[in-house]
Amino acid sequence: MDAIFRSTQQALHVAYLVMSEPVREKNGLRLTLIRIIESIGTLNKRQAAFLDYLYGSADGTVNFSGLSPLEVRGQCAMITAAVLHQLPPAERHAVWVRYGRGTQRKEGVIWTSKKLRATLNLTNLNAVRYLVAEQSLPKDERDPEKTFKYIANETGVPVRTLERAAQQIRLQMRALENRAYDALTPMFVRDELVCTPDEVVAA
Repeated sequence: MDAIFRSTQQALHVAYLVMSEPVREKNGLRLTLIRIIESIGTLNKRQAAFLDYLYGSADGTVNFSGLSPLEVRGQCAMITAAVLHQLPPAERHAVWVRYGRGTQRKEGVIWTSKKLRATLNLTNLNAVRYLVAEQSLPKDERDPEKTFKYIANETGVPVRTLERAAQQIRLQMRALENRAYDALTPMFVRDELVCTPDEVVAA
């Protein structure tokens, strides 16, 4: 595998993690990434595979071989710049909600919530923001305290209304993310950041 990442999703996940940390010397970036991922607690398969790679496992799915930490950061900067400059606003903000950190994720949640509210049977903007922030993530990455009951208590919106809106939000967010992946993947394959689908199947 000559490409750095196995998929566009993996490239986005790692790029936003790396870019959320300050520049470090030598092995500082690797150690920082290990610290971040270990602090997550229970890891999904993709996170566990990346952690194995960082520990030095030979079967990692991320290929940083031959790149210095600053070159890795440069590749990650290319990925985040492609999201910023190559995607339409809806897809860009959906990627920020899913992969972004800090103020970038917050901006994505605010923008996406305003746009999605018009398509939902829910007018409470705070409730929509809670739902966008939580429902955009895989179940194992969601805040266990931000249940529908918690959101209902915070916003005054009935639980059933929140559940119905959450289902619509999940569907719309997945559609936006998939459009973003479809737009980014050919660019990432061309730049040898991501494997072609044939290479992934063969691996």
